[in-house]
Order: sequence, then structure tokens, then C-alpha cells
Amino acid sequence: MQGYLTGDAEAFLLKSAAGIVFLDWLRDEYPHFARVTHLDTLGFGTKGPPPPTGGKFCIRNKGAATRALVARGFGSGQELCYDTREERDAAITAFRDLYSGADIEEFQPG
Repeated sequence: MQGYLTGDAEAFLLKSAAGIVFLDWLRDEYPHFARVTHLDTLGFGTKGPPPPTGGKFCIRNKGAATRALVARGFGSGQELCYDTREERDAAITAFRDLYSGADIEEFQPG
């Protein structure tokens, strides 16, 4: 912390912004680590989807396997299932926030 609070207002603002950008990158590139350390609950950037719970409300990625989606375990053709409709809808919203062109299909398994 030595030096973080010293200096002028512009330097403090730049240091703070750099810290937020770094934490957002860390959360995007290492989602499991972010979940374990609770970094995924911070209120900046895009919030990741809830973890799949294996229920009867499922989604399938029918589109491209973008880096942001693959990093969260949702590559092309990947299926994720949730216990409640609300969890599924939250996941769809989060994935579409990550990639606006996401082609997501809702289904109920067999």
C-alpha cells in the first residue's frame, strides 16, 4: 500500500482503475479461481453466470465458441442445466451480456 495513497488525484484515479481492470481480467480468465475466492461477487464489469446445478432447466450453446463463453465452460454445443427457471434465465442473461451474438437454446432433458 505504500505509494498507493500518495501523489495527486489523477495518479490515485489511474491506480484505482488499473486495479479494477486487473481484477476484472482475473475474474474473466480464471472463473473457477474467482468463484472460490468470491471475486465473482464484486459489482464491477460483467457478472458471470451462476454455476450449473444439474436440474431440469437446461440451455445449449448453438453458436460460436467465443473465448468469453469457453472460459466459463460454455463452448459450442455445450449444455448446462439448472434446478430452477430463475437460475437458467440468469445464466442466459449473463452469457448474452458476455457475447451479444450468443445463440442459446432452452430445453428440458429427455
